[in-house]
Amino acid sequence: MNFCFAVFVRAVYLLSMKAMDLFLAKIFLFAFSYPKTLAVLCLLAFVLLVCAAAAAFKAKRTAETGKGDALVAREALETQSDGFYLWRYNAIGFLQSAVCSRRLAVMLNLADGKNAPFEAVLEKLTPDSAEKLAESLTEMRSDNRPFTLELTDGVRSFLAAGKRQLTEKQTGLLDILWFRDITDIQRQIADLSVREKDLQNHQSILSEAFNALPFPVWLRGSDLRIRACNTSYAEAVHASAAEAVAQGTELVYEKSPRDARVLAASARAAGKERKAREFVVMNGKRRRVEASEIPLSDRRTLGFVRDITAERELQDSLDANIAAHNSVLEHLKTAIAVFDADTRLRFYNTSFLNLWDLEEEWLDGAPTYSHFLDMLRDKRRLPENRDFAAYKNRELKNFSSLVSETAENIHLPSGLTLCRIIIPHPQGGLLMTYEDVTGHLTMERSVTVLNETQETVFNHLREAVLLFGRDGRLKAANDSYKSLWNLQETGALTLPEVIEKQMAFFETDQNRDALKEQLTGVITAHSGEVFQILRPDGKVLEFSAYSVPGGGVFVSYADATNEEKSAAAAAEKDKMLARFKQAAAQTDRLRETFLNRMRGEILAADAADARFLLDQTLDLALIESGSAVLELDCIDFAVILMELIKSSVEQARKAAVSLQLNPLPELPRIVADKRRLKQALFAFLSFAVSVAREQSVLTLSVKIEQRRKVLAFSIACTPKESMPQNAFDERFETLFAKNLIEMHGGKAQAAAKDSLMIIDIKLPVK
Repeated sequence: MNFCFAVFVRAVYLLSMKAMDLFLAKIFLFAFSYPKTLAVLCLLAFVLLVCAAAAAFKAKRTAETGKGDALVAREALETQSDGFYLWRYNAIGFLQSAVCSRRLAVMLNLADGKNAPFEAVLEKLTPDSAEKLAESLTEMRSDNRPFTLELTDGVRSFLAAGKRQLTEKQTGLLDILWFRDITDIQRQIADLSVREKDLQNHQSILSEAFNALPFPVWLRGSDLRIRACNTSYAEAVHASAAEAVAQGTELVYEKSPRDARVLAASARAAGKERKAREFVVMNGKRRRVEASEIPLSDRRTLGFVRDITAERELQDSLDANIAAHNSVLEHLKTAIAVFDADTRLRFYNTSFLNLWDLEEEWLDGAPTYSHFLDMLRDKRRLPENRDFAAYKNRELKNFSSLVSETAENIHLPSGLTLCRIIIPHPQGGLLMTYEDVTGHLTMERSVTVLNETQETVFNHLREAVLLFGRDGRLKAANDSYKSLWNLQETGALTLPEVIEKQMAFFETDQNRDALKEQLTGVITAHSGEVFQILRPDGKVLEFSAYSVPGGGVFVSYADATNEEKSAAAAAEKDKMLARFKQAAAQTDRLRETFLNRMRGEILAADAADARFLLDQTLDLALIESGSAVLELDCIDFAVILMELIKSSVEQARKAAVSLQLNPLPELPRIVADKRRLKQALFAFLSFAVSVAREQSVLTLSVKIEQRRKVLAFSIACTPKESMPQNAFDERFETLFAKNLIEMHGGKAQAAAKDSLMIIDIKLPVK
């Protein structure tokens, strides 16, 4: 080439040709000297030119094919889920191009897309991640060593992997940096790490709990060999847990060393837990245990033993106690029976046998409670039930639902009343007791009636009564007390609280505190001494306190206001009587001195009337004050009636009225105050005579009403037209007579019927 350039361009280059160029120049000059040689050379050059053109065409085709393959390879890379950044170098190692994949541009949200520079990639990462990535790329390009990094942009995490591809001359051909979004993977890894930690903690807790169990526990594999055991098992076989598992050391049962595996095989074959009671030597001691094997999945079994030595000793002791207990129950008068959890009779005493009149052989056969009820029903020893099946079901339900003691009264057709108590038995089943309470209930009813009667009497006492318990609190207060002191609710008040409520009536009293201390002292002393209290409202109260059995105190307040008034009335009566006696004496002297006999009789009659009127006035005052007392006696009413008619004949004659007595029935004797009753009846008869028309007939009649419990006495007359309408209720003598009748428990009233006035007097017959 240098030769041609020198010939056709510049000859001066001939001076700088090398030896090969000089050789070719000589040949070329020689060829120009010989035409044939030149033709051959031209032909040879043409052939060489054709070959070069063919080679160039082939190289072009190869390059196009390689370019297509490269395009396919690049498209294949673009379809990867991971992004990449690619650097390509030329033959001498200079950077030829840098390519960013679409996936990486999307992954990092690069603004320039595939044309983004690598600096844009670094900007998307956190400063620490960008620095680590830049350092790793520098080290890879200098040491040709691949790397893997975990990077982050602050929100997401990426796994970056860099690799350098070298030529045969160990120069850089290309660098590729792969990016993979591992945010979800890291989140899953974090979750799995937490779960792994929880599982480790759970396993640690289970292992700790497994080893903390105070009894031996083991796990068998499908070959029935020991695969795991706890610390208690290892101690029982005098080895560590690892040694016991490695050597397959078994607990040795006293009956047969093979019993342990036999029990496990039996549980696995049956598919449920199997138990056996054995004697084993644990920690150098012979112990009675209950061994259990429970089948698990994969033909494995879980086993454990429970030391029941102490339990067995307790059971033996319990059996002895039960025997002693049964011996005691046998001698009790209360009928007792024990039914087990299967409802079978396990114990009964002689009282139970006698109560139900059953055969001893049948009871010894341990009949069920259902059969027991059937037998009692056949003997008519059960309460009457319309639905016996439902009754039996309720009774049998007690075996499964009763958790506490229950009691009920059973009324048998024979008239007996039994108190049945059902108690859950500690060993399962029920304990039943039957006690005849027929007499007790009768007594209880009598006591209840007595208590109600006492309460009624207590509340109907005229005195205000309190009852304090030994604890100083109020136990009872009758209605009279509540009315006297204007209290609604008393409750369980203490003595100071009761006194304080009473002090509400003495707010204006200067001696209030002294009175309070006096009341408290009297109640505390409970000597029975009577004191009088004058309340500001004018009431005079007699106050006393007595001790009662049991340490209580009985306190009473009697309203003595009317008694004081009666005493004043009695004093006034005495004064009036003294004056009357003086007047009567003076009248007698006048009668003897100045008047004739007839005048004397008139004066005597007037004096008697005045004395009678005065007596009635005083008696009425006593009745209204409540201090009048009847002198009761058993009297004949017919005799009183005859005396009444005899004493009224003269008055009726003067009033021109005829007395007529209807036939009397057989009259019973009555309980009454003879003087007061005669006084009341005379007042009614005198009133009837005074209001009756002249020449009329006044009819008296007596009869027994309401099955001889009431004696009815009636006075019928034809009244005068001038008689006031309310004369009966307004006249002094009739008011006085009505009060006397009411004191006897009777009733008196007047009524008009047709043209007659009828006075009805009804007295109780006792």
